[in-house]
Amino acid sequence: MKKLFKKQNIFIIIAIVLLIGLTKVSAGSDSQLISVRDSGISTVGKETLEILLALKSLSIDEDFFDRPVFTQLVDFSIELEEKDKGRNNPFKDFIFDEDGDFNAGGEETTS
Repeated sequence: MKKLFKKQNIFIIIAIVLLIGLTKVSAGSDSQLISVRDSGISTVGKETLEILLALKSLSIDEDFFDRPVFTQLVDFSIELEEKDKGRNNPFKDFIFDEDGDFNAGGEETTS
């Protein structure tokens, strides 16, 4: 029974040492990433964030939609007519012969 506890303790100690080692190694690689993030890239992110915060505080006067300038706008959109649908599988009849040559008509070629 004591041998079982001894083996378990050794296993736990090895696992703890490995976890500590992994955290040290990963912490070292994070410091390199932080130095990259501190370059000019973060200023772009700050500018974008400032613009988004400015847009968040933007308010639109709803009376604008009742003014003649808006109500007199003309819709120039075009109504599209329904057209016939093409084939379900446009590649169905395409055949490649033994040489890998393409035969668009789907006819068997005899060589």
